[in-house]
Amino acid sequence: MFYYHNKRDGFEFVHTVLEAKTDEYPEAELPESVLGQIADYALPIWEKQPMRTFVPIFFLHGCNISLFVFTRKGVIRVEVGMICYDTYILADNAVDDVAMESICMTLQDLWFLLTLPSNRFGQCCEIPKYVRFIEFKKETDDIVLVASATLNDSGEIPFTKTPVCTRARIVGRLAFIVKTMYGKGKTAAIIKLTWTPIGRLTEGAVYEILTKANVPNTPKVLDSGILKKDVFGYRFEYIIMEDCGDTIMNFGQARYENGQASKASGLVSKHIAQVSSCLIHAQAAGVFHRDISSGNIAISSQGNASVIDWGYAKVVKPDNAGVMKRNEAALRKWHLDPELIIQMEANYDMLTGTPQYISIQMLVSDKERGLIHDLESLFYVILHVLSNRTEEEPRGFKCFDSHDFAWARVGYLSERGHFYDSFGVEIGGVNKALRRVLDAMYCFLFTKDGRYIGGKLLYKKNFRRELCREYAKRFVDQVALQLMLPESNDDTTTVTEAGRKSSLPKRKQSDKDNVDKENLQNKRLCV
Repeated sequence: MFYYHNKRDGFEFVHTVLEAKTDEYPEAELPESVLGQIADYALPIWEKQPMRTFVPIFFLHGCNISLFVFTRKGVIRVEVGMICYDTYILADNAVDDVAMESICMTLQDLWFLLTLPSNRFGQCCEIPKYVRFIEFKKETDDIVLVASATLNDSGEIPFTKTPVCTRARIVGRLAFIVKTMYGKGKTAAIIKLTWTPIGRLTEGAVYEILTKANVPNTPKVLDSGILKKDVFGYRFEYIIMEDCGDTIMNFGQARYENGQASKASGLVSKHIAQVSSCLIHAQAAGVFHRDISSGNIAISSQGNASVIDWGYAKVVKPDNAGVMKRNEAALRKWHLDPELIIQMEANYDMLTGTPQYISIQMLVSDKERGLIHDLESLFYVILHVLSNRTEEEPRGFKCFDSHDFAWARVGYLSERGHFYDSFGVEIGGVNKALRRVLDAMYCFLFTKDGRYIGGKLLYKKNFRRELCREYAKRFVDQVALQLMLPESNDDTTTVTEAGRKSSLPKRKQSDKDNVDKENLQNKRLCV
């Protein structure tokens, strides 16, 4: 049974839910299957009501009624009381005045809870009869209130009929994303409402850092703020940013369906350079994305790529003291302790990312994550975009146990120039320019001195790859290239997964001559 506070049908207006069972379930004896049935009502309410702070569900079991409060952290059970007696007790005339008073109190409490306005019983604001707009009102510099909006309010933000994405789970992080038109100029925008665990890095803080560092190819943030600092251990924030377009996967699919595969291939080379540049500039600002996927790269109507969804990013200590000071100021603005955040996010390196695109080292639980892993994820994304998706998923993207998946991927990539089939790419449909870019990425990520390093990625813990400038400059723009691999007289520059630069020990002249010959052969192969 659903209780619609505003007398409207649909989960968008459900105030609370009442689930009833004939059996009585004391707290210690509640089966998981019954709790799952109750939770099944909470999930669609989370999905349809973006202003929810918690979902209350009443559970009538036997003669008792309980209140289950579903929060992002978990579920809380509160006993409301007994609302009736078994008939055998009534037959024995055992109902006294105290018991009847208890039943009356339970019913009064139940009525009080059911008649609470939405802004006092699980919502950030009072929900009107027709949810068409929301309005943000600044209370202080960092706290923002949400109020119902009318057509005449200057701060109104209209919702489209369907959300772009609702990443709803019964507990944990939650992101509610809708398209909107923002401001007097009616700018096409995205509004993102997110729940983040207290003590974890918030997306608003990440965008603050990226904006101050002028990182290219990221969404322009139009407004942002904190709605709730702490609701059962979670922070509720909003971000309004420019609409960067459709995902790169949908962009590629549309091009192929319209018979524009060749044109799409040409644009993908541009997208690789733009995304790589973004990731390298972000690394210089002390930020790693950690979840590069086909859904987190957007392509605008002008054909430009942007990296979106920085909700799983991490901040590290950059070498530049000025950058570190700027980042600390941004984190404190969002009420985050820089030292604790950096330490906390490092612990989640192995737990973030989309499985299909996670780097080989992360799949085998390498503990240090950085720029090279994001670039490897980009390589897999591009292969997926180019793959033939009219058939079943290519074997190179079929996920299973992470270690077995890493083993399989190392096998698929073992032979240069012949790995495309495993990832569903028809190489004949890819133009030569893009093939050269992909070959350069492959050599950059998976070879050393012309030799495949897949085995070392699997077996050698925290293996550091030597990154070749000659390969990098074929898919990275000059400014980003100089940030990642500054030109020097020593060609033995390496970059760790954390993005730190170092130099290898000097080789003997005879060894260096041999390596130079191998590098020369390697360069010829990639031309």
